[in-house]
Amino acid sequence: MFLRRTGASGRFTFDVIYSCLQKSMRRGDETLAIEMGYEFREYPNALKKRLLQNCSEDCPDFNLMTEIYDTNSNLNDLMKFIPIVCRHIKCRDGLWLTRLAAEQPLLMENIFQSNQYWKVMIKIH
Repeated sequence: MFLRRTGASGRFTFDVIYSCLQKSMRRGDETLAIEMGYEFREYPNALKKRLLQNCSEDCPDFNLMTEIYDTNSNLNDLMKFIPIVCRHIKCRDGLWLTRLAAEQPLLMENIFQSNQYWKVMIKIH
């Protein structure tokens, strides 16, 4: 399992690295976030995924997320985004709106497939 592997320094496993990276970026601690970023030296694609995840939860800036997505999975190219995310204004509204938008089609589909929906529709018409 990937989360049990150790980072580049050998001091932490990735479950700890992921958590520390997210919390340090959320709190604006650039020094710690950069230190955790270098733990991904052998797995830059995992850093890219974490940056996208953290941005989608804390910084609803679609331009920033697109720029991260379009960046090569190269550690040096990705590290420049850590201070940007640390300094970015944090807002959880984007996360909740994204979740609502993602769940809405599923909710509607379940309603339309249920017998209750059709019973109501028959009564209305």
